Amino acid sequence: MKIKTEIHAGQCPGQWYYGVVEKASGGGYYGAVRGDDGLTHYFNYGYTQFCPYSQGTSVGQRVAYSPFEPPNERAGKVACLSPAPL
Repeated sequence: MKIKTEIHAGQCPGQWYYGVVEKASGGGYYGAVRGDDGLTHYFNYGYTQFCPYSQGTSVGQRVAYSPFEPPNERAGKVACLSPAPL
């Protein structure tokens, strides 16, 4: 079964990290993730690719995320977000 993700090869920058959703609103498409490293990264439907595409997040959910990297103007914010494997 294929799942539409809107994520294409090479689109998500850098490495993937794990964290927990601290804040979520707008159906789970706007909010913040506290990474396992203790840093907070923000996500927004306008610039974050969600996988699966049609699924937002919820507070307390464990996720995998890939932040934008410098010199991108959104450096540190979440570029790609996906539920973390159990």
